[in-house]
Amino acid sequence: SNDSLQKLIASLLHVLNQPNSSQSVVLLSLQLFGVLAPIIRETFSSTSFLLVAEKLLSREKSYSMERNSTILKPPGQFSKECDDYQNDDLTNIQCCCLVTISKLVLGGCLQVDCVKEWLEKHNYNQFLKSPS
Repeated sequence: SNDSLQKLIASLLHVLNQPNSSQSVVLLSLQLFGVLAPIIRETFSSTSFLLVAEKLLSREKSYSMERNSTILKPPGQFSKECDDYQNDDLTNIQCCCLVTISKLVLGGCLQVDCVKEWLEKHNYNQFLKSPS
């Protein structure tokens, strides 16, 4: 139901907002957003998600997350892009966050212009380039 979906989205956003959430929990929450993208259009707050994404993308390298956790990588072509970074928790989360944003755009939950402005506003152009 729509109410259950809203509760799930609120719970996922809550988990992503918690500074002590482990890497595996953050990655799973982001992946669930990506999976749910096609069905969450009306119940989704793009502003709330972009605020959470902003926190995730601006975390410093010193940010400590649970080590030795299971790394859940996005499937397919995005997994290949993240392979080089599998030992870097922060980069792995940032990569998954951007993949999720892409899925939300494709699912119609986020507007392309809105995401483009958001990336430019926060100077995230570094994430738009392919890893070398």
